[in-house]
Amino acid sequence: MLKLINGTKKAPRFTQEQLAEKHYNMAMDALKAYKANHDDRWALRKATYNIVRYCVHRYHSLHSYGEQTCQAMFGMQELAKTMLFQLTPREFIQDFPPQKTYDGERYQCADFFSSWEQLSVLDMDTPFHSQTNDLVSLLWDYQNRWVLMYMASIFSMVSKLREYNGESGLLAGFCEEQGIEPPETIRVYKDAKGKSYAVDSNGKSMPLRKAKPKWLKVVK
Repeated sequence: MLKLINGTKKAPRFTQEQLAEKHYNMAMDALKAYKANHDDRWALRKATYNIVRYCVHRYHSLHSYGEQTCQAMFGMQELAKTMLFQLTPREFIQDFPPQKTYDGERYQCADFFSSWEQLSVLDMDTPFHSQTNDLVSLLWDYQNRWVLMYMASIFSMVSKLREYNGESGLLAGFCEEQGIEPPETIRVYKDAKGKSYAVDSNGKSMPLRKAKPKWLKVVK
């Protein structure tokens, strides 16, 4: 008779909260150095990279989305965007290299080549703020892990802040414009005992159960 042995997952070296704190401290130190000497490009790049990383890890560590939390998070995201505007395309590519995925034409999505193409029309040694006013579109189509997660966190916070102002979220607003019914929103939370439960858009909660593997059968 076979016996099922449940393996234990290796705990991550750092939690999202710890990573967010680490990158925040590094960003603040670099910002101080840059304020003391605005010609220190390395301090600017270090501050920008760590602020972007902070935004990503802080977003993933959020357990609630209160209005003040969303406003503070959005403020840091705007600071990161301001710092990115100060970089040159060459510095940006060196700090946030595009992912080496090459099948974008086949699947009609952004890839390594399209990331390079949109930057190739710019002067590589002139800061973004002197060449374009639409950095968001450029970042949205740029294939880098941290940049993509940073952009996703921005749209999430914008959507939340719209809801706090009595407006529809980004997805719900888009569905309304297109005349289609928005999908039901289900959020997952954990109670004091660590058990997960879901809450639907009507406020109804329900427990979550782990799905059993299809290959696992009860032995009688």
